[in-house]
Amino acid sequence: MQLVSIRFAKITALASSVLFLVFGCLLSTSCGIIAAISIFVMFVYPYTKRYSYVSHWILGLVYYLAIIMNFSALSTEQLSFRLFLVASLWGITSALIIAANDIIYAIDDINFDVQEGLYSIPARFGKNIAITVATVSLSLSLISYLSIGWLACLGIPFYLSSIFPIFSIFSTIHKYHSVRKEDAYSCFFWSNIRIALSFLSSMIIIAASNYFF
Repeated sequence: MQLVSIRFAKITALASSVLFLVFGCLLSTSCGIIAAISIFVMFVYPYTKRYSYVSHWILGLVYYLAIIMNFSALSTEQLSFRLFLVASLWGITSALIIAANDIIYAIDDINFDVQEGLYSIPARFGKNIAITVATVSLSLSLISYLSIGWLACLGIPFYLSSIFPIFSIFSTIHKYHSVRKEDAYSCFFWSNIRIALSFLSSMIIIAASNYFF
C-alpha cells in the first residue's frame, strides 16, 4: 500500500529544501552556502548507490555539514581555523557513526540491493566484511571525538565524560559482531539512539562542569 504519493513527496522535499535554504541564508552567508551544499548532497546521495560503495559515507557527509553549519550559526564571526578544525572533528565523528550504522542497516537490504544492482558494502562484500568495515568506521569516529579534547584543550572533564561515548561505541561494536541479518534494522535503530544519548550525556556533563567549576 502506497501511503504517500510520489508527487506529495516531491513537493514536500522541494518546500523543505527551499525553507532550509532561506533560513540558512538568514542566519549568515556561510550558513546559506552550507545549506545549499547540504541540499545538493542530499539530492545526490540516493543516486550514488548506483555508482559507488562510498554512498554510506556520502550520507555521513550530510551530518558533517550539519555540524559545521551549527558552529557557523552560533558564531558571531567567521570561524577561526582552530574552531573550524574542532567543528570538523565533530562532523567527522558524526559522519563516521552514521556511515557505520548505515552499513549495518544495509545488511537487511542485501537481497534488494543485489536485485536492483545497487552498490552497498554488504551486498558486494558480504555480511562479515561489512561488519568489519562498520567497526573500523565506528572506531575512527571515537578517535576523531577524543581528538577534540586535545585540539580544544578541554581538559579532564571532557575525557571523564568521554566514558559514555567510549562505552556506547564499544557496546555497539559488540552488537555489530553478534547481529543476525534479520536483526540488522533493530541493531541500526538502537545503535543510533544509544550513541546519540551517550554523546548528549557527555556534552551535558561538560557544560555543567564549565558552569559550576
